[in-house]
Amino acid sequence: DTPLAVVFSGAVAPEALAAHEALAEEVPGVGLLAVTSADRLYGDLMAQGVRRVILCGADELTEIAILCAFNQGIDVIGVVRGDGRDDDVGGMPALDRITPPTADRWIVATTRDAAAVFETTTARYVGETVVYPDLLVSVMGERG
Repeated sequence: DTPLAVVFSGAVAPEALAAHEALAEEVPGVGLLAVTSADRLYGDLMAQGVRRVILCGADELTEIAILCAFNQGIDVIGVVRGDGRDDDVGGMPALDRITPPTADRWIVATTRDAAAVFETTTARYVGETVVYPDLLVSVMGERG
């Protein structure tokens, strides 16, 4: 598991690389994640007809995922934080303490304990389609 990740997009790559190097000395296993484009993050879902999603997680990647979804015309219904708090994430309501509305997909959108978020979400919301983007494969490990 990756305890922390530097998530970046675009022109701030040099600063992100420098931050990653500095953190690597103090935080073993720190990750580096480049979000290359909104099209790649949600393009496959749009092709499948997905229009309503619930995001799982509560970190910087979750906020980036919210912005990317809006850019692609995907409706983010809310966020399942998974940390017991009920404050909003990136302006989206936290759904942890209510029965969430119907969504086409639930998407793991966090680099902090992504594998645990996936396992917890699939166990708690049985019958929902929980997925994670290819860009999280490095922090998820091998999953089906």
